Amino acid sequence: MNDFDERLRSRLRALDAAVPAAATDLHAVHGAPAPRRRRRASVWSRLPVGLVAAGLVVVIAAVALLGASLRQRSGTEPAASATPTPVAVVPSHLVILGSEGLPAEIDGQRVYRVNEQAEWQQLSGSFLLAATPYATTVPCEGSPIAGGNDADHDLIGGGCFSPALSTLMYVAPKSPAMGSVWDWLHHAAVFRVHTHDPEAAECSAFLSDCEAAVVVEAIVWPIVPTEIDGERVYGDFRALEAAVPSGSFLLSGLVSVTSAGSTGVTQGCSTAVEKELVAGCGSSTWFSVGEEGVSPKSHFDAAAGQVVVVRAHFNDALAAQCPEDARTACEQAMVVESVVWSSSPYAPATMAPPVTSQAPR
Repeated sequence: MNDFDERLRSRLRALDAAVPAAATDLHAVHGAPAPRRRRRASVWSRLPVGLVAAGLVVVIAAVALLGASLRQRSGTEPAASATPTPVAVVPSHLVILGSEGLPAEIDGQRVYRVNEQAEWQQLSGSFLLAATPYATTVPCEGSPIAGGNDADHDLIGGGCFSPALSTLMYVAPKSPAMGSVWDWLHHAAVFRVHTHDPEAAECSAFLSDCEAAVVVEAIVWPIVPTEIDGERVYGDFRALEAAVPSGSFLLSGLVSVTSAGSTGVTQGCSTAVEKELVAGCGSSTWFSVGEEGVSPKSHFDAAAGQVVVVRAHFNDALAAQCPEDARTACEQAMVVESVVWSSSPYAPATMAPPVTSQAPR
């Protein structure tokens, strides 16, 4: 045993001698062993007062740090600068692109091109078709389909204005995703479609044309969120109009720059309020999401070519200041509150020129 051990034992004996003995040992009377708490107290009593105080300080500091750590982990005291990130539900798909920048395959399913009509017209059920819709004029006066029945009109048309996927290959008016077709005019996209619709059997005089009619079921590419933070994202403006949501809503679409010259529509304005609220009012160009113009009053920071989800509203409070003859246009103006999701700029190469389909006979 070295000198340090001997000095330590002498110091402990001196401390024990300084502690007064208890007047009555209750545990000795009842024959019970000395409790652990009493023995623990005896050991603490042997330590210098300064050392005990230092230990208490260390314990208190550790408890304080542990409490702060637990509060931070539990999220009960988030940092003041923390901003919640919107949670967007984006469908997951395995996409293989072709040489022109459009999908050649999605989830193992082939994506047909318009000029492969000889193949896909023979398919039963739905399939994927890449196309660039555009607006076209359908002959009205003297058109044979003008005298058709409801099935003819559902599958072939009968109106004077219709989107087409190629020359005279019109989209069937009954298409559930007709709004998406309008929203993607002049931009390539991939649609889920079918021909040989069951209603074709009811056509009156144009059975072959009804069988060949392309019914668009949905747009499947570009892939956009279906909901954000549990709130539905409307995929096209017509679906939004049908739902008639109150307050703000979420709408997805391709950002483009629209000009009055390209639409053939001129918008005249008589007041500063109209110019502040209505897209194209007093301006020759404006941003659009899909085919819906963005109000100049909007908080909109997206660029043309991006696919975005915006939070927007109609019936802005400013509409009440519009003159009576412009009140409807002011109330229908889409004011974008924010862009809550956006993709990289979308710019696939131009597709092969469309083929000419046989016109309805």
